[in-house]
Amino acid sequence: MFANDYKSYLLGLVFYKYLSDKMFLHSTSLLEETTTDLTEAQRIYIEIITVHLIQIKIGSNRLKQRFSENAA
Repeated sequence: MFANDYKSYLLGLVFYKYLSDKMFLHSTSLLEETTTDLTEAQRIYIEIITVHLIQIKIGSNRLKQRFSENAA
């Protein structure tokens, strides 16, 4: 790999990291939480996603129970 190719590759990764960080900060603002700290934005995002995944799992279990009751 030539140095010029490596530079293009590395700059692409740095740009992707920048976009990723901006999306985390933007997602927290969409969730009505405001922060400028990336670590705090990641914590908020993970906390909210975890709550939603738990709610989805509970809803899925309730649907399974309803279908098994109706089938019996």
